[in-house]
Amino acid sequence: MRKKLFQKSAIAFLVFSITISVFYGALFLSNFRKICYGVKVAGLKVGGLSPESAQIYLKKEVNAWLSQKIRISLLGKTVEVPISSLGISFDTAKMLQNAMAIGRKGNLLQKAFQENVALFGYYNFPAHLVWNDETLKTFSQVYYSEFLKESRNASLKYEDGKIVLVSSQLGRQPDWEKFKEVVDKKASYLFPFHSYVLMLKNVLPEVKDNETMEARSKAESILETAPFEINLAGSSWFIQRDDVGQWFKFEPVFERRSNNKILGLDLDDTLITNYLLNIVPQVNSPAKNARLSFKNGQIVIVEPSKPGIHLLISESADALRKGILSGRKRLELAVEKTPAVVSKDSLEKLGIDTLLGKGESDFSGSSLSRVNNIEVGAAKFDEHLLKPDEEFSFNKILGRVSGEDGYLPGLVIKDHKLVPEFGGGICQVSTTMFRAAVYAGLKVTERYPHSFAVRFYNPQGFDATVYPPHPDLRFINNTSGNILIQAKISHNHLIFEMYGKNEGRKVVVKGPYVYEKKDDGSMKTVLWQEVYDKNNKLLFKKGFWSYYKSPENYPIERNPLE
Repeated sequence: MRKKLFQKSAIAFLVFSITISVFYGALFLSNFRKICYGVKVAGLKVGGLSPESAQIYLKKEVNAWLSQKIRISLLGKTVEVPISSLGISFDTAKMLQNAMAIGRKGNLLQKAFQENVALFGYYNFPAHLVWNDETLKTFSQVYYSEFLKESRNASLKYEDGKIVLVSSQLGRQPDWEKFKEVVDKKASYLFPFHSYVLMLKNVLPEVKDNETMEARSKAESILETAPFEINLAGSSWFIQRDDVGQWFKFEPVFERRSNNKILGLDLDDTLITNYLLNIVPQVNSPAKNARLSFKNGQIVIVEPSKPGIHLLISESADALRKGILSGRKRLELAVEKTPAVVSKDSLEKLGIDTLLGKGESDFSGSSLSRVNNIEVGAAKFDEHLLKPDEEFSFNKILGRVSGEDGYLPGLVIKDHKLVPEFGGGICQVSTTMFRAAVYAGLKVTERYPHSFAVRFYNPQGFDATVYPPHPDLRFINNTSGNILIQAKISHNHLIFEMYGKNEGRKVVVKGPYVYEKKDDGSMKTVLWQEVYDKNNKLLFKKGFWSYYKSPENYPIERNPLE
């Protein structure tokens, strides 16, 4: 009897186990790659759907909910708009995340339990709303602007030499936070939502009138300290009271003591930067090489080098800001100093120990405009350093020649005429440079004589004409050391000196010789340059021929300017 009863029980258990296994096996297969049956999102049945299908279904339903009209009233004014126009949207992807996780997290038993309870409607996940506060703010301005008022923080301003209080103002805005709470509840399960009475709320300013006192006291103390003095390299600048007052910037800052915002004081970086940019021309200066002279067979420094100064705008603005806010009377600027290339310490390294050659010309009788152009042009070449084997280009270093560069109109030879142009007289500079290069024993690679003999370039045959970009004056530093070019003007004489390395070379200049001359002023000349090494061996010999036409062929286009 017992045996039969046991057999029946065993059979019943086996049948039950098979039934359960089949049931859960079928359930597992049904839920494979789908949302578990029975799962809801926002009250919508999404169980049994693939994630893609569920996404499409959810979007359709939430869009329908968003398109329904809602009547919103504020102080008796009612507007009717689609809910979507209030800056509400749904994140359907996020809404499906929890739904998709059912039956897919935990161990096998936990997964089976989740699938089982899902069948009984246990899982109904609320919708995930996204709010756009800017849209709500715009909605308020469009429909209810007559009821609104912006809050205003208490502030200060500098006016007529005083610190003036700008009082705070209480604001009035729609209470959208309460509205959001109601919408969140309704939208969580897509319940109908047709009307809402919007209330106004007072908006307190972050900074009240009494929370400006500390900033005011500090600002007035700074004004009492003015003017602020800046000293740099023997020059002084003063930042006056009105300047500082205009730089004041009052903004709310968080104060830890009161756990609240108060009015803070700062200075406007842009205005400080503008001030600094105005004094840059007075501060910045290029490095100045040592001025050399050759006496008793030795190089002598007659004027020491000076480092260049460059104002660091950002760092200086920060230094002024901190200095003024801390009440320091004397302020400092941040500058960067650049050493001069030629100094007492660098002469040996540069290979400069002697005067290689000197060129000189007389510009007596020149007009004031011509003298000006000679001075401006010569300054371009003063302290120029020419490296070994480097080719010198007069036009390249000279750069642009215009009124903006400090030149005045003077006569130049152009198109077989004498015409006034900016830079007339520059050939005095190129001629003098040519003479210095010849006497220094440098290899001249490009040189052109003038079209006719010009009195400023006596002796004739030792001149060089230039007119950017061509013709040019070019020569190569054929020594093993650097060459420093220095310009001098003394008693209507322009002088170029070339300092470099003493290699024992000897330079012999012969001429210029006039070997043909006519009554109309035309002539032909030749100049010889011979360069010997320290053993008196000829390194090279070069002749410079010049063919000058009659000055009568070059009429002055209008009254001479020189």
